[in-house]
Amino acid sequence: MGIMNFVNHFILKKEVTATQYLPLDIVLKENVDFYIHNQSLGLLAGR
Repeated sequence: MGIMNFVNHFILKKEVTATQYLPLDIVLKENVDFYIHNQSLGLLAGR
């Protein structure tokens, strides 16, 4: 979708709606304990 929005905005001069689907969290060994202890909050998909 990023390439399509780029083409629509800069080449075709169409209006592009800004959408932020969700914040991206990067799980590292330094912060994995937080995600393991907060599984009930739905922070890890598929768990």
